[in-house]
Amino acid sequence: MEVALASKEGAKWSGPLDKDSGLPHGKGKMEYQNGQVYEGEVEKGNRSGRGTNKWPNCQVYTGV
Repeated sequence: MEVALASKEGAKWSGPLDKDSGLPHGKGKMEYQNGQVYEGEVEKGNRSGRGTNKWPNCQVYTGV
């Protein structure tokens, strides 16, 4: 199930949530207020596994 969720810090998550904790869990996209974007795997709200981080200055990092 894909959902959109905004945190109290203003970050927006588009992806599945953990059924027990309600936190982002699985593959999705997190968009931060500063323009940074993370697309990849998240486990109970924490980045985990493969993902790509993109910054507003066009820098990109992909890794595990």
